[in-house]
Amino acid sequence: MKRRSQQEIKAEIAQVEEEERVAISAGHMRSADRLHGRKQALGHELVRAMEREAAMGATTSAPMPNTNPMPNTAPKTAMSGQRTTATAGAATARRQRGPQPGGTRNDHRLAAVAGVAIAVAVATVGFSGWRWTQAQGELTRLEQSTVKVVTVTRDVAPGELIDSADLTIASVPKAFAPKDAAKKVSDVAGRQSVVQQTSGTAVSLSSVSGSKKPASIATAVTEGHVAYTVALDSSTGLSPLLSVGDKVDVLASVNDGQVVTTERLADSIRVLALDGNLSGTKSDGYSNVTIEVTEDQALALSSASGIRLVALPETGEANNAE
Repeated sequence: MKRRSQQEIKAEIAQVEEEERVAISAGHMRSADRLHGRKQALGHELVRAMEREAAMGATTSAPMPNTNPMPNTAPKTAMSGQRTTATAGAATARRQRGPQPGGTRNDHRLAAVAGVAIAVAVATVGFSGWRWTQAQGELTRLEQSTVKVVTVTRDVAPGELIDSADLTIASVPKAFAPKDAAKKVSDVAGRQSVVQQTSGTAVSLSSVSGSKKPASIATAVTEGHVAYTVALDSSTGLSPLLSVGDKVDVLASVNDGQVVTTERLADSIRVLALDGNLSGTKSDGYSNVTIEVTEDQALALSSASGIRLVALPETGEANNAE
């Protein structure tokens, strides 16, 4: 396998980082994970290339050993014998003086090797810090591009009841999350699905019956109930104080031919819509209130007069349940 230079490896790291950013922005998380692993492998390869090139530089700068053959010191003449005696005396003198401040050739080699080792260690630590910073940045970008929503853990058919065991909270890319995605399990559990739900996908509030943000009045009504609209003024309909999802009691005047009395025709009834507003946003005022009642309650309301709504306190169970 060809050994590549630092410049070649860095160029590929930059290319992989760009592909990883494109994959994350497109929501291709598997591709992003694969590219992230490739980037880590390139980082290790870059460290090895830095160590290899640093070691090669140290070998090139080290002095070459003396390859000249040892001179023949055999005393051929009296003069050569005198030179040999002088040389031996000089060596003895050097040994007595000890090492000189300049050091020996071996000392210089050891210093060079130590310097290269220190440089490689510093470069490795610096690159590790750079890789950690890059990983933290990728993690931050990934967290910013996802949102925690309710997802189904199995396929759910239209009309099928969704149980809390079928739901979980998961992080999904924002691009794949519906605008009205449910954020709490209690917003979906116990309701019927009006569309096909695929395992692992986010559940929108408009895709279940009786939700807080239904797609239509038909999906807002739960099984066994009907939607009934009453026209009220600001005093009898509590306008503009009610919101979609609030619970009310319904009072009405009943005339038996002799005495007119006020009776409670329905209690703890859910408000489905205010005029044409199916969402839970506040309104400036309304004159029509659509409520969820049984068929028998709807028949009683159709013959009643003097209908008045009474708001009930919020129990907090729906908000606290997960």
